[in-house]
Amino acid sequence: MDKLLRDFLDDSAEHLGAQGEAIARLEAEPQRLDLLVGIFRVFHTIKGTCGFLGLTRLGRAAHAAENVLERLRDGTIPVTPAAIGLVAEHIDRMRMLVSATAARGVEPDLEEGDAVARRSRADEAGASKPELRSVRIPLDQIDGLQAAIEALRRARGDVAAVAAFHPGLKRLDAAIAVLAERIARLRMAPLGNAWIGLHRLVRDLGQELGKRIDLSLVGAELEIARRTAELLKDPMIHMVRNAADHGLETAEERRAAGKPEAGQISIRAMRRDGHLLIDLSDDGRGLPLERIRARAVEAGLVPADEAGRMASGDIARFVFRGGLSTADRVTDVSGRGIGLDVVRAVVEALGGTIDLRTAPGQGTSFAIRIPEAPVGAPAEDGEAERTPRLLLVDDSGGFRDLVEPLLTAAGYVVSTASDCAGIVALRAEGRGFDLVLVDPQTPGLDIGALVDALAAAGDQVSAPILALVAEGGAAAAVPAWAAAVIDRSDSAALLARVGAAAGQGRQTG
Repeated sequence: MDKLLRDFLDDSAEHLGAQGEAIARLEAEPQRLDLLVGIFRVFHTIKGTCGFLGLTRLGRAAHAAENVLERLRDGTIPVTPAAIGLVAEHIDRMRMLVSATAARGVEPDLEEGDAVARRSRADEAGASKPELRSVRIPLDQIDGLQAAIEALRRARGDVAAVAAFHPGLKRLDAAIAVLAERIARLRMAPLGNAWIGLHRLVRDLGQELGKRIDLSLVGAELEIARRTAELLKDPMIHMVRNAADHGLETAEERRAAGKPEAGQISIRAMRRDGHLLIDLSDDGRGLPLERIRARAVEAGLVPADEAGRMASGDIARFVFRGGLSTADRVTDVSGRGIGLDVVRAVVEALGGTIDLRTAPGQGTSFAIRIPEAPVGAPAEDGEAERTPRLLLVDDSGGFRDLVEPLLTAAGYVVSTASDCAGIVALRAEGRGFDLVLVDPQTPGLDIGALVDALAAAGDQVSAPILALVAEGGAAAAVPAWAAAVIDRSDSAALLARVGAAAGQGRQTG
């Protein structure tokens, strides 16, 4: 089975299975329109993806369910136990279709009816299993492995205190570092995983809308947190669909405007200063600002007199509000007032921001900025946290080469320098730091110049500076300029002290 199809069916089964709790809560609290909206979005997302995967039957089922939810959401029909039961039946039907398709690799024939879907689990159990090429590892299991690594590090520290620096401990340190790095990689995935199927989506949308569309993708190879890549899948689909339907003109309109017949949609991603930046742009007609202004007033989002005074940029941002659509009619592509509000919700759940720029006749660009969470310490309860940025200053290249991978595997963004000139060069590149590790014995090191270089941009005054001292020197008096001293020969103690200092820096900085 195609990987894209398999991933879609797995995700759909998971999302549909989670709706049982929402249905139960809706039965108890029928006035909770937010629950209806949540269920509606699941159907809407599944329907949109079915279109470019060729899953016509599942797409029709999702569309039918979506119509019922839309009428309930808008108050056209009351939220009664019978209506809720109808929604539950739609969910069960779609779950059976998903299960049947997953078991066979293709949708069941229409004449086979629901009986095929109900037999799908038995068929799957008796079928020969294909060669296993990938596995889905729950994040809680990865968290358990990470906790085991931390326990191993603590145990290593206890052994070191008793056995001094036995040569075997160096091999243990290396093994721990390798294991920590491999566990950290389990949390990572290429950003391109969030873009799988977009070329096919654009091709199918072009045929459906009668438009010529070219799509370019840059940055698919970037490794990001797996959870982030998974959460970005639906926003990318929504944004590309909106760009194709609302943004790009037909070939005739583009020729009349002096543009190439093929419209351009571009997605570019890069890393900058601990953030993932994604820019999605099109060269279409731009947002219809006056229509958005009118629809916002009609929807009661803003009084008419206030809307008339609002700047164009503020008017444009109404597209992120749920329920507001500028489409004249509802189609399978758009027009239900759902899409960019979902994108904003996902981006904000990841701790990020989204903004846009638009110009009449030139196109629209959406800029997404998401902080990259520490690899070894994922944020809990969906709360994203910026990766701590460390600066390591030491004149020993061998020591830097040893410590940098340890810190990187532990989830930090690490920059290195051998002297103050190197620090100045890093600051000139716009790099900031949350914590600094420095060897006071570095030849020619001027601590005053170091502090001045760090504070040059005015935002680094509170970054703690830790002194790296020789073996046994951790008990020495703490220099006036240092927040603490660390025994540079004890990697476990170094990681522990860095973790504590970095945590304090995030809380107070």
